Amino acid sequence: MLRISSPDGGTIRFHDIKLIEGGQDSPVFSPESIALHEVLYQDLRGGKTVADPLPVMNQAHSIMVPAKQTRQVWLSLSTGSLPPGRYRGSLAITPMDATLPGKSAPIEIDILPVRLPDRMPINVFNWDYAKDEHYVRDLVAHRNNTFLLSTGCRMSFDAQGNPKAPVDWRGYDGLLQVKLRHAREQGGIILFSYGIIRDFHNGPATSHGWEFMSEPWQRAFKAWVIEFERHLRDDIGMGHEEYAVQLWDEATGQNAALTVQAGEFMRGFAPKMRTCMDGAQNLAEVRALDPVIDLWIPHMTTLYSHAEKTELRALYRQLSERGEPVWTYTCSTEMKALDPLDYYRLKEWRVWDLGLEGSCYWAYNSWRGDPWNDFDGEIADCGTIYDGQTGPISSRRWEATLEGRDDYLTMHTLREAARRAGKETGDTVAALIGSIVAETIASPRDLELFGRQRARLLEATRRHCAAHIPSLTAPPSFSYAGGAVTCSWAADQPTAGCLYYRVSGDAEFSTLDFDMAAKHRGVTAPMLSGRNIEWYLLYWNEDGGMAAEVSGLSQSGWFVTG
Repeated sequence: MLRISSPDGGTIRFHDIKLIEGGQDSPVFSPESIALHEVLYQDLRGGKTVADPLPVMNQAHSIMVPAKQTRQVWLSLSTGSLPPGRYRGSLAITPMDATLPGKSAPIEIDILPVRLPDRMPINVFNWDYAKDEHYVRDLVAHRNNTFLLSTGCRMSFDAQGNPKAPVDWRGYDGLLQVKLRHAREQGGIILFSYGIIRDFHNGPATSHGWEFMSEPWQRAFKAWVIEFERHLRDDIGMGHEEYAVQLWDEATGQNAALTVQAGEFMRGFAPKMRTCMDGAQNLAEVRALDPVIDLWIPHMTTLYSHAEKTELRALYRQLSERGEPVWTYTCSTEMKALDPLDYYRLKEWRVWDLGLEGSCYWAYNSWRGDPWNDFDGEIADCGTIYDGQTGPISSRRWEATLEGRDDYLTMHTLREAARRAGKETGDTVAALIGSIVAETIASPRDLELFGRQRARLLEATRRHCAAHIPSLTAPPSFSYAGGAVTCSWAADQPTAGCLYYRVSGDAEFSTLDFDMAAKHRGVTAPMLSGRNIEWYLLYWNEDGGMAAEVSGLSQSGWFVTG
């Protein structure tokens, strides 16, 4: 919180923002590692006012503070490219009014010698309505690996259910191609929602007046599903393992019965198409739906609060062991008013507690009008981001979501490292993580408790994952030929790594990745001769134990091309 004591208000400026090693004259790691955001306020339908949107601060790094009011500044630190260690510094706060004293806010960052995996080990999905690739990249940056496309019927029919014309896919395939590329890179899938049966029945079938499962209904539905599957296979090149198709959104009661009936019909002509179901079904409905469902996404509240929660958990466990993945999700309106810790950050903690294979919530950006105005739609805006001029603007809740997913990655990295150390260590650490998670989610709004429990998690991660940090047996050596630099190095155990390099004076580092191996050799992008190249290397073992070689940040350690 920042506050100006002047009765007339004023402006505060933040300046010279850098992340450096040592003193002011030491090398700068990357200006992109640190960013300032002005926290804006939102008035909500329920009567609350929340500090939520996080637009990047203006280029002047200045913020207006009206008289007798406060303003918040959010400091984002991206540590993935930084060597392990403790970083200390301060943020200078200078009032534009020279009669007011300046302030200094201390900053301390402790980066553990542990590297988290680049990919989530579970499916992570938000029902997204991404407008373009800027939004898809934002989803990926927040650990999403699974993306939404619609199941709306794009085929037209005559009165007897015969297709009238070829399907025009041009307006559909643009985002599909973008999302599929990112899903493949992240190890996720495309999830087609909100129900290929539901959307067909409520769309063309209703417009033609066909009764459910009547002859023209079946003829048209079969033609549409066959064309949908053919297009994904032949035109897009997707395998069945790369997507799942929702049959009927949150089908329960009569809709569950309709889904079973049409799903069995669909199995007859599209047996390889993987299907999914979300919702809060009871035991009887899950068992009835099982023959036509391959992927389950039960509501999280059902697994914690339903009268049949114990039996449902056991049934879903059986389905998972049988090869039918089980994820979980939540679906809430009034999203801006929901607690960032309880609802957003602890989502993946609960997924860990449940032992499931996917984490989801609705929605990324299901807006009702202008996302900056909570009062201009029929209900409150549902989403975790705001619309910006060139892409999405984050929120405290969306950043809490990312932090929760990183917490899950930390637990996963710790558990896997402990398992590799032997059964006894693996069991002990699994029990420790379980107790940390259970105690945390039992008091989901206790910030002090959360801080203590997360500290326990990080200390265990440091102890087990960094137990055998690799050492270099051959430090990086460089040669220049053919307009590019070749980098070679080796360690005392299998390692992966990333070389950060740039021409001295450039603002940004380029990267050269190395896969897990004992010895490494890689070639940079083309570079001109006669250039001073500064660099540093991060490298880590299978357990995530990470070390760094930073001698190339000092002038004496630069490599000169040519």
